[in-house]
Amino acid sequence: MQFLPPLTASDEPLVFMPGRPEVASFDPIQYCQSNLSGVSCECFAQKAAQVLSEANARVTGFDYANPIDLAVLQGSQNCS
Repeated sequence: MQFLPPLTASDEPLVFMPGRPEVASFDPIQYCQSNLSGVSCECFAQKAAQVLSEANARVTGFDYANPIDLAVLQGSQNCS
């Protein structure tokens, strides 16, 4: 099996984005209830947990999407 790196790459170091919660402190139910409308929060929490629990190999020199951003996107799209 061959794994391809993401389409976006950067030589710049990864930078922590202030204001964005750390994965360990992200509460999907609370986030859903506070920020989303028309979304099943139980479904959202399940999808977010699936995304956040995935362990993906990283390639040095590439930027990756924030796992919380991915969880919010996946949960929002799949649970509306």
